[in-house]
Amino acid sequence: MKALRPLFIGMILLLILFEFSVLLRDVSVPVLKRNHYYTQGNIVIESIDHQTRNVIENKPFSRYEGEALGLDKYLNFSSLDFIEPFVMVSSITSGDFNNDGWQDIVLGDRKGILLYKNIGGRFTLQETYIPEIKDLNVIVVAFVDINNDGWQDIYITTYGGENYFVVNDKKGFRNPEVLKAPNKEAEVTLAASFGDLNRDGYLDFINGNGFSLSSYIPIYEQLEAVPPYAANVMVMNKELDFKEYNYNPNEVVGQSLSVLLADFTNDHNLDLIIGNDLQAPDVFYTGNSTGAFRKILKVDGLILVSVHDNMSVDVADFNNDLYMDIYAVGRSSLSNFLPRSFRDRGEQYCFEIKNSEERQKCKNNLRINKVTDEGDIEQCDVFEQHKDKNDCLVMTILRLATSRYDKSFCEKIPADYKMYQRICHKYFGPRNQTYSVEEDVEQKEWDNVLLQGSSGGVFQDVSQETNSEDGRWGWNAKFADLDNDEWQDIYVANGEFRFNPAYSNIFFHNYEGQFFKAEQENFNLENYNMVTAYTYIDIDNDGDLDIISAGLNGPINVYINNEMENNSITFEFRDQKGNHFGIENKIYIYYGESNERHQVRQIKSGGGFLSFDSPIAHFGLGKYDIVNRVEIVWSTGEKTIIDKEFLVNKQYVILRNE
Repeated sequence: MKALRPLFIGMILLLILFEFSVLLRDVSVPVLKRNHYYTQGNIVIESIDHQTRNVIENKPFSRYEGEALGLDKYLNFSSLDFIEPFVMVSSITSGDFNNDGWQDIVLGDRKGILLYKNIGGRFTLQETYIPEIKDLNVIVVAFVDINNDGWQDIYITTYGGENYFVVNDKKGFRNPEVLKAPNKEAEVTLAASFGDLNRDGYLDFINGNGFSLSSYIPIYEQLEAVPPYAANVMVMNKELDFKEYNYNPNEVVGQSLSVLLADFTNDHNLDLIIGNDLQAPDVFYTGNSTGAFRKILKVDGLILVSVHDNMSVDVADFNNDLYMDIYAVGRSSLSNFLPRSFRDRGEQYCFEIKNSEERQKCKNNLRINKVTDEGDIEQCDVFEQHKDKNDCLVMTILRLATSRYDKSFCEKIPADYKMYQRICHKYFGPRNQTYSVEEDVEQKEWDNVLLQGSSGGVFQDVSQETNSEDGRWGWNAKFADLDNDEWQDIYVANGEFRFNPAYSNIFFHNYEGQFFKAEQENFNLENYNMVTAYTYIDIDNDGDLDIISAGLNGPINVYINNEMENNSITFEFRDQKGNHFGIENKIYIYYGESNERHQVRQIKSGGGFLSFDSPIAHFGLGKYDIVNRVEIVWSTGEKTIIDKEFLVNKQYVILRNE
């Protein structure tokens, strides 16, 4: 025992040094000073000044690869990922996991997660100890306060259908509790959304499920060829006692790439949108205060059209009439008929990567994928690295198995590629019966839809009139006012791995709610890499929104907002009666002469493909410097009106006591 004593003491000293280093990192983060602003009944409001804005360069945005801001470790994409679902999976979420006021991020990885702490406008990778998930291939990652204790937990979905909540231990996830979430017998959850359906303060959620190798199914078979285990799952949360809730047993089963719980009917109840890829139509539901849903049918005349191949959906008010609108992303016809010269440019998209090692890795992955596309196993011998040869072999066998519809090829996949053996066998598993979709909302064959809401509850597609229909091969699109001019813009992440991305992400700049212009070049928001997910995040707390995109076959890209001319105002919630961070809350602001100007935001959790944003309501105000009135509709249904002047360029934290 005496011999072990020095070792024991040494271990204690190392632990103390580790804890001290963590404290040092915490001290280095600028402290955001809160000031009491106003009290009204059970409502207490504190204010935090936005940080000083700095112009980095004479462009609306400055673009960096992630390592410039400390995001030097990210998704480990390989040539084995050039099949669904992995070729489209690079997930990201933003939120404040340690309650210091600085927004952090989590990335999904092929083995576990990467948690980055914001240290005042830069990031540092956090050491976590989560053995239950460290070897799992993570698909969806989301910050969510699932136990309603005021600390953001992490929800992950993984290939194989096992989903978990990593409960915040309030110590940086160094030893968190891990809770398994129900998900029937799903192969993979590709989307998730959260909301308090029964208004008990605990967030319920829906899993949008799917399956692998979906693009290998012939188009004419895609509706009936969906496996039954791809059915979506709604889960009610009764103080962490999770129960599956069958909200519609007859719902068409599809490849659900987006799901969103949000109020789009303006009655202050959660509605539901299911965005399906392939042939299955999108499904829209109206909700009530008990959490029950009613499916919107074509004959109802409320929503006449949605998109084909839905990847992402968002709900917001693009024209400031205080009625919610819906933007859904599909495929543009232009993305399928590009001239060969454009596709040749796409094959060289690795040129954008500044890091030479990452650029070479990108090129090598594309080279292997090109060989496997040709379906000739012997060509895999051209690769020098043993792993490259084996990866090429596995991918070629998968393509041969599906193209020839021959299950015997699955047995030829090497034993140390167990997951790919499983994927191959799953492809030949049971399929659904044919569904009748005659009563469902029609699908627009090409392009995106912008469904403009109205007082009568009828939505009209105005995508063509507003110039917002062409998003190319869109994956993720969400509303946000990126230049603080009062009008919410749309950023579309896109790319197509078969042709290799030939076109940039698109920034639809909103012109006073009348129309949009694609101005990604003018705003320095271009990106020619394959991008499926991004998060809006105010990295430096200066009152304008930045963007972090989680690239595929390449590094993270960060876009720092340089906006200096316009004012803004932001709101957060701390609710002791409903769910703590105010998911589902709506906030209306009134300003200008006689309150003639107004905007609304809804705190949402879901909708964007594989991406979640911090639960913060951000408003751009242009040259206006005072908000005269604020109205809050809480997730529990109550309404609060605050007739009080709110100064701009501040963040307001609104606490509601019981």
